[in-house]
Amino acid sequence: MSLLAAAGLAEIAFGHRAAAFTRLDDADSNIVHCLDQTDEKKIKTGARVRAVFSESRTGAYFHDIEYFSMVRDA
Repeated sequence: MSLLAAAGLAEIAFGHRAAAFTRLDDADSNIVHCLDQTDEKKIKTGARVRAVFSESRTGAYFHDIEYFSMVRDA
């Protein structure tokens, strides 16, 4: 999954997270979801991210993702 863009901080139940446009691998559209990185200097277009799933999953794909986390370069 790749990060397309991120904007500002979003106030959500868990505290502050960035809102980011994310493209899942092999997808042709984007989703807007939370990103755990809030330092704008570390957020880069094209960065790899991974989904972090909620502990209480419902089977609803989008809602089961709690947030996306940046993947460190290898």
